[in-house]
Amino acid sequence: MSLHPGGAGNARWAASQKVAPPFDATLLAVADALELDRALALRAQELAALVPGADAPTRSDLALLVLALLVACERGSTRLGVRGPAAVELSALLDEMQRGGLGAERALRVSACAESVLSAGDGADARSPFHPVVVGARDRGPLVASGDYLYPQRLFVTEGRIAQAVAARMSVGAAAEAAAAQRAREAAACERALRDVLAAPAYAGGRPLRLSREQVGAVKAAATERLALVSGGPGTGKTSIVVSLLRVLARLGYDAEADVALAAPTGKAADRMRASVAQALRALQAPTFDDVALLREPPRSQTLHRLLGFSPRTGRYRAQERNPLGVRLVIVDEASMIDVVMMDRLLRALGPDTRLVLLGDADQLPSVDAGAVFRDLCALRAGGVVRLTHSYRMDAEDPAGRTILEVARAVHRGKVLPLLGAAPDALEPGAPGEEARSTSEAAPPAIVAHTHARALLFRGCEWIDAPDGPTRAALLARWDERFVRPMEQAARALGSELTIVGGRPEDALREPLRALFERLESARLLAVTRAGALGVERVNQHFHGLRTRDRRARFVVGEPVMVHQNDYVRGLFNGDTGVVLSGLFEFERAARRVVVFRRDDGFVAFPLAGIEHSVELAYAITVHKAQGSEFDAVGVLLPDVDTPLLSREILYTAITRARHSVTLVGARWAIEAATSRPVTRSSGLVARVTDGLGSA
Repeated sequence: MSLHPGGAGNARWAASQKVAPPFDATLLAVADALELDRALALRAQELAALVPGADAPTRSDLALLVLALLVACERGSTRLGVRGPAAVELSALLDEMQRGGLGAERALRVSACAESVLSAGDGADARSPFHPVVVGARDRGPLVASGDYLYPQRLFVTEGRIAQAVAARMSVGAAAEAAAAQRAREAAACERALRDVLAAPAYAGGRPLRLSREQVGAVKAAATERLALVSGGPGTGKTSIVVSLLRVLARLGYDAEADVALAAPTGKAADRMRASVAQALRALQAPTFDDVALLREPPRSQTLHRLLGFSPRTGRYRAQERNPLGVRLVIVDEASMIDVVMMDRLLRALGPDTRLVLLGDADQLPSVDAGAVFRDLCALRAGGVVRLTHSYRMDAEDPAGRTILEVARAVHRGKVLPLLGAAPDALEPGAPGEEARSTSEAAPPAIVAHTHARALLFRGCEWIDAPDGPTRAALLARWDERFVRPMEQAARALGSELTIVGGRPEDALREPLRALFERLESARLLAVTRAGALGVERVNQHFHGLRTRDRRARFVVGEPVMVHQNDYVRGLFNGDTGVVLSGLFEFERAARRVVVFRRDDGFVAFPLAGIEHSVELAYAITVHKAQGSEFDAVGVLLPDVDTPLLSREILYTAITRARHSVTLVGARWAIEAATSRPVTRSSGLVARVTDGLGSA
């Protein structure tokens, strides 16, 4: 007796469908070579087996084609190009599959199978020979053939709904006279409110923070368009736009709490949005009556899941077409992180008169799941799309921030290698790096190369190769000395145990806790991968091993942790960061280990035992987890083997998390590979929105 790779249920299915062999060995080999979950291969074979009358070779070729489509979707595309110029997408995947034993002759057969599959989309009455598995755009089936592309049916329908909703919001409705007059009145009222806002700017360092021309344009678009998209890189003033928009809306009669919703894809991004908006509002030196009302009751940012009323028990959302959100405007930050499914949920939850403002950086990493919706929509030529180009980090008084921005822009253009030419330092191992250079020396507009970790200054952009174990250990020791130990000292300053009342540390601990979290959030190691010599798992275990020899202890007092799954009961969300401490609850006699998290109104504490399986060490986190965060200093840990994750967008995103210091750790080839490999995701969203606008 042998076990079926898909389990007993699938073994029975295979027998009932008379699929021979029970599982395609070629599919398994290809899945293993591409490091895929074997369940994808099983799903591909199951779909191919549903084609009536097909012989075994034909089903096998179709299964490989379906597997290629599933791989493309796993990597973020919503479709796979399989014919004409678009067939380059299928060809690239077939080339990868040949590493798993797929011969050149077999690859040609799969390409020919793709040509047959797409006959379903060649006419209104055309039917694919693989019907009902493959259907045309107007029919329903597991796979949809549309033009030169093959889609999973769910993503085809979801992308179509998004395109329809976006086109409806961007269309001016053929300029009916009543609608045009209404828009004119709204524009005039917005101009008056904006003039009032510009006359009373916020202040920083004794200087007024005045909006640039492009920021003013973004505020106008957000206040008057039914859909506005604002894309800008680091330091382009997106928070200033949000605050100015809120002040304009207050003057237009909006109730900040009842009429406006602020949201972000993750809890971390929502917290940062809330803190940034509150800080900017407090910077107003001469608030008017409307500003005072906004300061008193500012809108509270929340995750998109919470905004839409997601229920983890039922898996459903409260807000939808028949029960839309009861607000007049929704502002979403870090919109590049939103995948097609969540964007569809958001658009379906909006009432016809509710405006939507999406802010983010179109050049950042796209969403983890399928789609690059924000990037695609920002490519549209429409009045509601605004790109910010001026960065306020380009300040002569902050050469470090200027250098980081220049390097980030070079990465985005794929031309960072010329900046790696700086001569390595001549310091001997162990020489004190801080005294080696004058602190008044301005950071050069390039990446400064070092040969020894002790020479790192943690200013501007620096680079050190880490080809072997001793070099990596020295780098981590330098990071530990500079950033981790000061955090531990701040934790020890709290005393041996916290007194916790009502789930919150006592008020006397607010200041030392604030100092601890400032240390925690000042610096972070960002890794491209979880595995590998410089992956998240090994680096976290390295720092953990420095603090305890007890292999059974997953966490010890003073260690940073991050939530990796949403907990709606406790109000903890994926990406929330806390610190393990020792605490005494008012109803207990003995202290226990607790995890303290920061909230906008203070701090909360939970017993570690209750959330231990929902958190993980956070000395190092993945670049994906860092989206929506900013740190003073960032260490970017590049993998020691090539991987598709090593991309231009992941390096750009990692670098732009830093305000003053970026340390690139890895070989030159890794930097070169990343900058030469932009993320490509196949999507039909732009074309479908354009078609919708043309037919409006």
